[in-house]
Amino acid sequence: MELNVGNYVRTTNGISKIVAFYSNAIFNDKNKRIENNSIIKSSPNIIDLIEVYDVLKLFDEEYGLTYKAEVVLDEEGHKYIGNYEHSDLLNLEWELISNEHVTLLSIVTKEQFSAMEYKLWQLKICLKR
Repeated sequence: MELNVGNYVRTTNGISKIVAFYSNAIFNDKNKRIENNSIIKSSPNIIDLIEVYDVLKLFDEEYGLTYKAEVVLDEEGHKYIGNYEHSDLLNLEWELISNEHVTLLSIVTKEQFSAMEYKLWQLKICLKR
């Protein structure tokens, strides 16, 4: 895997941009060290790092709306963006996130979501005791 300054990396902690290399250490745009063993993949295009079940925040300039959507698979196994915030918007085809009127604002990776979610089943077990 090629790692260069300016590339985006998907790690077990989310997505960040490489801004510097110092003494065999990699630093991101938040001035934090990126551990080599935590890097899943790298690309100069952040869209290449988006995976199924990631949650995206998008801005649609055509409609003037900001909304959250999840990357999901359809019956044929193609990625699409399932919008669960505005029922008046149709689900978007995957290619639309690189469309000129749709801007990607932020990403919460499935790994980040899993790390910070509050699991209710754990609460139910404690309540039953």
